[in-house]
Amino acid sequence: MPTYDQTEAARARYENRYEASIRRALIQQGAQAVAMWEASGSPELAAAVITKNGLQQALEVVYEKAGDYFAKEAYDQLTTQKSIKAAPPTEVRTGWLSRLKNFISTEGAQRLSGMVETTREQVRKVLSQVVAEGQSVAEGAKTLRQHIATISKARATTIIRTEVVAASNAGSFFGAQATGVALDKFWIATKDSRTRADHIAADRQTVGMNDTFLVGGYAARYPGDPMLPAAQIIRCRCSLGYRPKS
Repeated sequence: MPTYDQTEAARARYENRYEASIRRALIQQGAQAVAMWEASGSPELAAAVITKNGLQQALEVVYEKAGDYFAKEAYDQLTTQKSIKAAPPTEVRTGWLSRLKNFISTEGAQRLSGMVETTREQVRKVLSQVVAEGQSVAEGAKTLRQHIATISKARATTIIRTEVVAASNAGSFFGAQATGVALDKFWIATKDSRTRADHIAADRQTVGMNDTFLVGGYAARYPGDPMLPAAQIIRCRCSLGYRPKS
């Protein structure tokens, strides 16, 4: 099983690689809102026109690439005793790749909807203030562009760190499932001052592969599972471990 430092280094590579694409998608959402504001002068219409398309495409790549890496890592660790790892069978990898590529539009659809709604809420708030201050449509468009440019970097960082962890654990889980080995899984918390008390309490909690952990009163298949509420997911750094079923 990879060490904490190895896992964190691998996650960091994907965060660094794809953060810019998440930020571009958020800025694109802002541009959609600005265009509608300029056409309508309505905060509600400007918010409503925002779509998930660009963000969904960016996240599909994150899940496919990061998830695949961790799926192969788990599969290899659980099926190979030697230091030289064999590639998983093509049909096995195809199965988890398909699930990972479609993850954000299927299992993670609600989380994606939440991200889109956050952008819409920000647009409504900014433009409602614009209207209250009596700014012109042109001035409001400039204000909204500046706001989107300012917050997109911080939002992109939060999203990519959250979703790479979720992708790494989903991929690991799918890879472990693909082995066909009878396994238990256990929750591994990162124990420091930033870790949620609920996650520290879940540390080393062990359940069957097809069972769920109980974390803060919520069921979860793995850290970052979209079954969990946002308060249990955002910037989580926990991982999964496995052991042969006794």
